[in-house]
Amino acid sequence: MEVESLGHLKNGRVYNQEYHFRITMRDGKISAVREYLDTLHVQSVWFAA
Repeated sequence: MEVESLGHLKNGRVYNQEYHFRITMRDGKISAVREYLDTLHVQSVWFAA
């Protein structure tokens, strides 16, 4: 599954993240979920000076 989020922070920065979720099914049920995202974007928007 691919998902995109968009948020405007009070400090004027924009958090526009794209996610990829890998969902594994076993016997018709979800058995595992793995999330991938751009950690450099997280760092630059939320933690950079």
